[in-house]
Amino acid sequence: MKPTLNITCQASEVVFTCSHNPQPDDRKYDTINYKWFQNDSMISNRTEISMKRKVAETKNLPVSCEVGNKVSSARSDSLTHTCIEPVKKPGINGTCKDSELILTCLAAQQPDDAQYKWLRLP
Repeated sequence: MKPTLNITCQASEVVFTCSHNPQPDDRKYDTINYKWFQNDSMISNRTEISMKRKVAETKNLPVSCEVGNKVSSARSDSLTHTCIEPVKKPGINGTCKDSELILTCLAAQQPDDAQYKWLRLP
């Protein structure tokens, strides 16, 4: 039976969990292994049901998992997460050119993740 891949966003990390329904015979065999794939390339081979990665490391890349033992294995469908990293405090630079003040907002976010808004304080 094909495993199910679940995704949970946790701040700047994403947790992938590979769920499967073990068959009654599974307990007869050695440890169940989980293989993790990103863009169809194996990135991890472990015995843990979950894998944690940085959001930026897996952004826009399909991830899948494979559950296996000595007898058989099954691979999940690929999923791409939609997690967004939390906003970090931006910095502001100011430069003077002629009689104008030019303000620049410096943010660590990727351009497609960030929305900018200027506020004028009293």
